[in-house]
Amino acid sequence: MILKAKKSDLPEIVDLIIQMYTEGGYHVLLRDDAKEFILKTYEDLYDKVQSQHFIIKFGSKIIATAGAFIKTDILSSFTKTPNFGFISNVYTIPECRNKGHATLLTKSAIDWLKENGIKEVKLVSTENSKRIYEKMGFMLTDEMMLSFEN
Repeated sequence: MILKAKKSDLPEIVDLIIQMYTEGGYHVLLRDDAKEFILKTYEDLYDKVQSQHFIIKFGSKIIATAGAFIKTDILSSFTKTPNFGFISNVYTIPECRNKGHATLLTKSAIDWLKENGIKEVKLVSTENSKRIYEKMGFMLTDEMMLSFEN
């Protein structure tokens, strides 16, 4: 059963996000105070109704999550529809994967964004999850990135 996360769920969601970064080998990119910073940022976004996570619980434990975010960047701020949706924090604990949780949670996140007037949704996908998002109608775009090493 899909649940709309409450602010009181955020500490557990943040733990899952850090677990996701760790599994992907990206934990080294996180700030030293990442847990506290992410939690405070998400609490502020929830207060402004600019973010909502959806969760699946097994008993009292969150086993899967997906986050919806309402964003504006500098270029879209010049347009008639300056806000866009962003899906992130899509994560299922390893022992509960391949059961469709990510798909159901992402659809719930998309529905929340639509209900909040969003007309376009973006996300960043791993190779493993591209197929899931393409089935939902997401398309590859022409965005490019340049990264500088320290």
